[in-house]
Amino acid sequence: MGNFFGLDSPFTRFGNILSDILILSFLWIFCSLPLFTIGASTTALYYTTTKIVTDRDGYIFKDFFKSFKRDFLKATGAWLLILLITFIIYSTLVNMDFISETIPILNGFIRTVYISMLVLFFIELCMFTVFVFPILSRFELSFKSLLATSLFMANRHLLTTVLCFALFAAIFFIGVFVLPFILLVSMGIYAYLSSWLLVRAFKKYKPEIDDGNKII
Repeated sequence: MGNFFGLDSPFTRFGNILSDILILSFLWIFCSLPLFTIGASTTALYYTTTKIVTDRDGYIFKDFFKSFKRDFLKATGAWLLILLITFIIYSTLVNMDFISETIPILNGFIRTVYISMLVLFFIELCMFTVFVFPILSRFELSFKSLLATSLFMANRHLLTTVLCFALFAAIFFIGVFVLPFILLVSMGIYAYLSSWLLVRAFKKYKPEIDDGNKII
């Protein structure tokens, strides 16, 4: 019984992980409230969860705010770019009838092809979003290299991307239809679980996922 509740017991480690997820979830929500900071909050969240899944010692608050401050500009730039492209795609699709009337060539088969391209582009954007903030949290890259690397890895590791999508959908479904309180900690749960998948992909390029400094 003593071993079951010992500091190194599976029960204790599981409890520590749950408490970390709870804390990180509320940190993410709090730091995302201005909305334009969601990118920085997500990057900080992944910096902390990837350290947890690689069994590296750290301090939740210190690690989170260290990454939030360090990666704020790049993360915010990536987030605003995602929002901008999403807005352009959405606006184009919503106003497709008006655009077709204005540009007659965008009718019939050409219109179908054009809409299909926009949808495919949006799918690529979603795939890119899965990787961009975790990559920023662990690798030191220029903004241009960050965008290119995220798009490359999202397609190169397609199974990981699909599994992350499925994981997000499952957590969202459970939160909406089964256990509503899960929604409050959903981002922490998703980041922790998806970090296992993402770290495996990262280690194929840089095995040394360290505990403090980002990898160059």
